[in-house]
Amino acid sequence: AEEDNPDALAINAIAVYGTYDSLYDLAAEIVTERFLPPMDWLVMRVALPLASLHAGTHLSKFAPVRELDRIAPRPILFIHGKEDAVIPFDRGKALYDAASQPKYRIWIPQGGHNDILNDVDTGKIVAEFFKTAQAVL
Repeated sequence: AEEDNPDALAINAIAVYGTYDSLYDLAAEIVTERFLPPMDWLVMRVALPLASLHAGTHLSKFAPVRELDRIAPRPILFIHGKEDAVIPFDRGKALYDAASQPKYRIWIPQGGHNDILNDVDTGKIVAEFFKTAQAVL
């Protein structure tokens, strides 16, 4: 959606589930919480670069927060579970906080990472969002 080509520009609205602001910051937070030294060092300095080689891109530089301004003025809906054990809620909230208007959010109090995808009520809200969302010009 942030690219400057006809396909990307044809996207009128965006909904993101369980997302994050910066892959490097997300990885650092997870590694700090879940790995003891020296594994924390190995993951950040060996595993992340190896994953980058495999993906063919520098993953530690991937930061959706830097692309938000290129999406505006199209509306974006953020959906995140507050009990997400895969991508901490604070990472999704940080992305929401950095976004320009028009932006909307659904924070699911007991929602885990995969729970939010199967929540019927949230699905109805997302469907209505796509029916009514319009860019603010």
